[in-house]
Amino acid sequence: MGVHDVYTHVVAVAEERSPSRKQARAWPRVCGGELSPEAHTHEPFDALIGTWTREATRSLFGDVVPGSVTFEWLEGECFLVQRSHNDHELFPDAIRIIGAPADGDGLVMEYVDSRGVRRPCGVSLEDGVLRMWRDAPGVDQRFCATLG
Repeated sequence: MGVHDVYTHVVAVAEERSPSRKQARAWPRVCGGELSPEAHTHEPFDALIGTWTREATRSLFGDVVPGSVTFEWLEGECFLVQRSHNDHELFPDAIRIIGAPADGDGLVMEYVDSRGVRRPCGVSLEDGVLRMWRDAPGVDQRFCATLG
């Protein structure tokens, strides 16, 4: 049985936001390629764009750690980039790249952090709930945030 590590993040304050986009755009299956009928729209993720302050708790740590997270579209809007900073040495800073997979359905996320860790993860944003997960031998991870 693997370690189950739960991260709970609470988005606290929007420091800057981009204007909302009126037209729903599809996430390309491959940047510059043809859109598949199952392509996801950007619209739910547009609500994340900006820099946010946050508090994070880690089940094994038991303390609240302040930090910040920034979401921005990579030029061309094929990928969403999330950068996070934590004000504690036990919590690594990280970058996540979110986009459509080259093959298959859904969205994928590539996670890399200041420790040199790299992990592929799943991601979804449905009905105002952002979920990120990883099911791997030895390390199961879950993240869930309700946007409001």
